[in-house]
Amino acid sequence: MTALFQQFIESWLFDPTVGKLITTAATILIVIALVRILWAGLIQQYRVDPAELDPRVFLTANDNWMAFTLRYVVDYKKRRLTKDLLYTRTLEEIESTNGRVALASATFHLVDAPELKVKLVESTKGGGA
Repeated sequence: MTALFQQFIESWLFDPTVGKLITTAATILIVIALVRILWAGLIQQYRVDPAELDPRVFLTANDNWMAFTLRYVVDYKKRRLTKDLLYTRTLEEIESTNGRVALASATFHLVDAPELKVKLVESTKGGGA
């Protein structure tokens, strides 16, 4: 069992795809650490209120629907692209549930409006237009 486990670990560690994933994850963690350090310096130097840098999901629910709000830090030049990617991925995930999760909206059907009678009366005052 020990040799089999060792073989698995060695094949996993030296797999090029795993290596790329580990390198990417390590890079992301380093960048996040650097951003936190720089942000702490800005807060102290400019007396800025500390802001939440981690992505967050907020849920609002009432008797009719649930609304999710996403908060995330992104380069201001990539706001639209990031928002589009998030919405597209969300829709793909909803579609993959085979109908167990669906989007809905409120629809109102206006039935016959009551009859409205209007009577126009000519003005008896002079100087009409």
